[in-house]
Amino acid sequence: MNDRAWELIDALVDDRLSDGEARELAGLLAADDEVRRGLIRGVHQHQALRAMLAPALAIRPRRSAWPAAAAVAAIVAIVAAAWLLLPQPTPAPQPVAQEPRVPLPPPPVPAPPPVPEPVPAPAPQPEPQPPMPEPPAPEPPPEPQPPLPEPPPPPPSPPRETRTVVATVLDGDGTVKAGDQLAAGDVVRTRSRVVLQLASGARAELDGDCALEMTPLRLAHGVLAVSAPQPLTVATPHAEAVLKGEKLRLTCAAATRLDVIKGSAQLRRPGDRRALDVEAGFTAAAGKGIPWGARRTGREPATVIVVADDFEDADAWTLTRGSFPIAANGQLDIDLAPQSEQRHSTATARAGAAAPLRVAVDVEFTKAPRGSLGAVRLHAYREGRTVGLVHADLMDDDYWLTVGAETVRVAAPRKYPRRERWTLEVDETVRWLVGGEEVLKLRGVPAPEPYRVSLAGKSGSGAAGTRARFDNIVVEEVRR
Repeated sequence: MNDRAWELIDALVDDRLSDGEARELAGLLAADDEVRRGLIRGVHQHQALRAMLAPALAIRPRRSAWPAAAAVAAIVAIVAAAWLLLPQPTPAPQPVAQEPRVPLPPPPVPAPPPVPEPVPAPAPQPEPQPPMPEPPAPEPPPEPQPPLPEPPPPPPSPPRETRTVVATVLDGDGTVKAGDQLAAGDVVRTRSRVVLQLASGARAELDGDCALEMTPLRLAHGVLAVSAPQPLTVATPHAEAVLKGEKLRLTCAAATRLDVIKGSAQLRRPGDRRALDVEAGFTAAAGKGIPWGARRTGREPATVIVVADDFEDADAWTLTRGSFPIAANGQLDIDLAPQSEQRHSTATARAGAAAPLRVAVDVEFTKAPRGSLGAVRLHAYREGRTVGLVHADLMDDDYWLTVGAETVRVAAPRKYPRRERWTLEVDETVRWLVGGEEVLKLRGVPAPEPYRVSLAGKSGSGAAGTRARFDNIVVEEVRR
């Protein structure tokens, strides 16, 4: 098929075919099978493209081509029908001469119905929207809040513990041994003998049952001897001793006793901060019921204070009340007024003291103790049996001293009221001193057991208001 046939087919499908071209194309279709097949292919392709491009083609203006289109359509229909109804070509027999037949003119081809213009779909109408709600009233602004407190700084890390050596053990007893080093806060406890070399150069010796805390030095109980080339302070529960010289001895039990052997020292009471200077050869003591002052040591042996009390409370005493009142409130007060029957009331110290010992106490009588008495009494017991007895009584204007089964007496002053300082020294000889003067003594054998000290009163026939009062008692064990 030549190019001219293709041009006519393209003009047909594009609606550009003129009447003359339509007759030319019809002639080609009638004469050539190849042109007929090309037309069918072109129409099919044109229909396919038209279907694909229908929306775009719907809006293009078209010109009227009915005359040419009708002619061509008729030609196409006749040619297509004839071509489809013809049998497949077979080898033709030898042609027989026949009379030529005049072809009938093709029937008119009906024009294709017009393709309706596509009607665009109506645009969707928007659904009615509900009215917008009224905007809410604005909330009031929040009240200003106070600023948050800044977090506390982290606690400082604990300081690293450091131990500063304040003393070295020179001689130990097993609880500590020679060469041990002691730091501040360490406590040395011993029941025999321990010798320490302090960092200051002082030498401290503990003897017997002792407890000593290091730096600052504090003696809880026991005996401590100190030699120091420079001032040194040692505290106890009752006082504070400041060594100014070279050597002293501190004894701490129920009270504190200071003995200055060489040099000088000062003893201070913690309650009223009173200070007492003590020179070599003198001794002083501090504690409940102990007179404040220094006295010469002389050849007196050392003592250990077992009881020292001013009766601010009765914790150190066992009170046995008879039929009359006894009270401990700054002093021990026993009412000796006449009662329906004679009875004793006593206050017994809870701590005992072994002989040789010394008992000193202030005694006051408000009136003459007619038929009544006030007494200081010592008893020693073993397995519930009395093995030692010492009584010092004032009764009916007489002093009475009893040791074991033996009793002596001497007349007492008849002046009332009066207050005296009684002292009992118990050893192989028992001595009773009033105001520092000996009034009675008896020989006796000291008990092998510790003595318990009692302060006693007995009602009698004296006048109403007769009372015995005891105060500032000190009990000491004498060390030979």
